Amino acid sequence: MKTILTEKASRITYLDILRISAAFFIVMIHVAAENWSLLPIESFSWNMVNLYDGTARFGVPIFVMISGALFLDRDYSYQKILKTHVLKIAICYLLWSAIYAVVPYIRHREMLNPAAVLTRMFNGHSHLWFLIMLIGLYLIVPFLRRIAVKKDLAKIFVILSFLFAFFVPQLISVVGLFSKDASRLMSDFSKVLNLHFVLGYSGYFMLGYLLSKATLKKGTKIVLIIAGICGAGITIGGTLGLSLSMGKPQTMLYDYLSVNVLLTAVAVFIAAKELFARKPNSKVGMRRLAYLSKCSFGVYLIHPLLIVILVTGLKMDLLGFSPILSIPLYSIAIFIMSYLISMLLNKIPFVNKWVV
Repeated sequence: MKTILTEKASRITYLDILRISAAFFIVMIHVAAENWSLLPIESFSWNMVNLYDGTARFGVPIFVMISGALFLDRDYSYQKILKTHVLKIAICYLLWSAIYAVVPYIRHREMLNPAAVLTRMFNGHSHLWFLIMLIGLYLIVPFLRRIAVKKDLAKIFVILSFLFAFFVPQLISVVGLFSKDASRLMSDFSKVLNLHFVLGYSGYFMLGYLLSKATLKKGTKIVLIIAGICGAGITIGGTLGLSLSMGKPQTMLYDYLSVNVLLTAVAVFIAAKELFARKPNSKVGMRRLAYLSKCSFGVYLIHPLLIVILVTGLKMDLLGFSPILSIPLYSIAIFIMSYLISMLLNKIPFVNKWVV
């Protein structure tokens, strides 16, 4: 994302490639999700939607891990965090919330309802939750940094986060499929522990930093990558199984804070670090890669608007032909269009600082 791109970050090749790739897979998630709840679970189309959506779930966690790898690698004063990073994200959130709040009225050619627009602005479009989550992480960066510099503490933090932000909540959800009472009891006990500091996306944040610094043995890398492939398999196959058993699409295993998605995100991060550790041979190549990485923030913000235009404005069916081809092809098209718009906006003064 733009706010985490620094001069140093532009020289870390695998982080730039990860950021660009994550932006594409997030686009794919939203293209696939357009038809998620409208198709019969037994249909080939729904299974293709599930395949692509389930495969791409690592996109958001990767963005968070990149943020952790960069922010926790240096000391930031609280004043700088507030005046620079938090302020930028907050302004960006308000501007894009306003855009997405007005879009439905333009789409349906209705008179604006100021009260409804303000409510939509406050709530934000569905994908803008990520910006609010980033603000929360930025606010605790100085505290996480004190933990990150002490490797043993950082590992303990990640372990606690895995247990209480990923494993236990998912276990409670699974138990809830068989016994609501047992699930409720486990949930109440978990809440009593009050381990809020390690909950949410702070685990991904710290994990990104640790993985960026770690020198893993070859065997460990292979095991983690295999685990990530298995995680993706669980996301896809488990979602199909749960959906069939419940008679309607189930999203439990799609959760970014699920163990299966975590394993896939870790595998992707490690694989990218292994494959793209070397910098581009030319400075021109490095600058181009850094620029594309910078513009990925705009891609994230813009692409849902393009999906709305295609689906509701131009009446295009994102599954208009075989979904095994239509989902990736539409994703690529929307990704490229979003990038072109983002690159254009990044050339406009003020807009390039506060809007994208």
